[in-house]
Amino acid sequence: MVNLIWFQNDLRIHDHAALYHATKANLPLVGFYARSFSHPNAKKSAKSALRKAYIDQTLLSLKTSLAVYNIPLIVVDGSAFNSLKILSESFAIQSIYGHYSASPFERYEAVKIQKEFDLKLYETETLIHPSDLGFDLQQVPQGFTSFRKKVEMNFQIRPLIETSLKPQEPLEIDEAFSPDLTPLLIQAGEQAGMDRVHHYLEGTKKIKTYKETRNGMLKFDDSTKFSFYLSIGALSPRYIYHRIKAFEAQFGGNESTYWVIFEMLWRDFFKFQERKHPKAFYAQTGLQHKSIAWLDNPHYYHAITTGQTGFPLVDANIKELLKTGYMSNRGRQNVASFWVKNAGLDWQLGERFFETHLLDYDVASNTGNWQYIAGIGNDFVPFRFFDIVKQGNTYDADTSYLLHYLPALKDVPVFKRYGFGHLSKDEREVYDIDYPAPIFSFYEGLNLMKKRYGE
Repeated sequence: MVNLIWFQNDLRIHDHAALYHATKANLPLVGFYARSFSHPNAKKSAKSALRKAYIDQTLLSLKTSLAVYNIPLIVVDGSAFNSLKILSESFAIQSIYGHYSASPFERYEAVKIQKEFDLKLYETETLIHPSDLGFDLQQVPQGFTSFRKKVEMNFQIRPLIETSLKPQEPLEIDEAFSPDLTPLLIQAGEQAGMDRVHHYLEGTKKIKTYKETRNGMLKFDDSTKFSFYLSIGALSPRYIYHRIKAFEAQFGGNESTYWVIFEMLWRDFFKFQERKHPKAFYAQTGLQHKSIAWLDNPHYYHAITTGQTGFPLVDANIKELLKTGYMSNRGRQNVASFWVKNAGLDWQLGERFFETHLLDYDVASNTGNWQYIAGIGNDFVPFRFFDIVKQGNTYDADTSYLLHYLPALKDVPVFKRYGFGHLSKDEREVYDIDYPAPIFSFYEGLNLMKKRYGE
């Protein structure tokens, strides 16, 4: 008889409520992770090779940490429910301990598992525990500013859960696992996440200038990169919060140290919106129940997803994503705006494209942000769009980021590089470079979509 820890997006041992409670039951522990979820009606995107490797390497880190205590980690491919049914034929499972997730695939699996097993779920997904909000989930405001002000009136962040793990008797369980060790942009796993926090806080004190640098697109330390570890649960959001508070106590706080916590509140905001609106949050019409006649244009889709639109800011960011599995927040906003407000493509196609490629993919944050940009979610500005030329010139004035991913533009004058897609055919041909012509007129696409939005 064993107790099983069902790991999902919580691939760590610190601040882990399920692990803590499982240790109290005085039975041998076995870790379990299903590398994909199965849903008969799901339009779930395949993971890119880089994203698969990142998950594998995080699992390897977790497996190594658990092995210190002789806790095996069984990694399977396929549905969690189906795999558990098979595992239960090999050894007796008394209870399954895991963390609650409001995301549709995880909820679907949990409901099925709960019908067949004793499943115990706990909360550690958000910075603020749902019970500490001070109001019911149905009272979560629709706007972020209102949400932030409301939670900051009674701001409570729980201490970390401390689990006293001791080595258990070794179990004879087949836990063969061959992870993909492809080199990645960032080192994976819990310890790497903690090292990253130390580097950004005490090591370099970059957190002191975060608000000023966070929109940079090229330098790795311009932003925290904590999202890599939060998205997969290698770091608990409470761990980051308490580390920032300890840093402020020692070195002083400022607007930038607060701004990192502010960004984690955005993460909470979308996770609570997901809980409040479980259907609308994932519906094509979004939280505003707004129907938009999206274009069905495979040429536009292919051009954007391969970085060949002829608009340099979009193309550079897509090239970065395909090469590294990462794109800055500034880049994501611009690509999403171009996708829905200029190309007129369905936001859900964009959300799934990001799901495939982003190493730091988080379903609630990604979905919430795409809806926000699409104007059907938590943004109440009727038709907000990003001027991709102005954005490029503002956040990459010397075009160093642009040339890193689009070196073909090096012979174009600096002040024309981001505006290359706006130049006439004759002006572009002067430079005789290997770069595609724009797939459409930026403003014609914008005006078409304004009409489709009813503006």
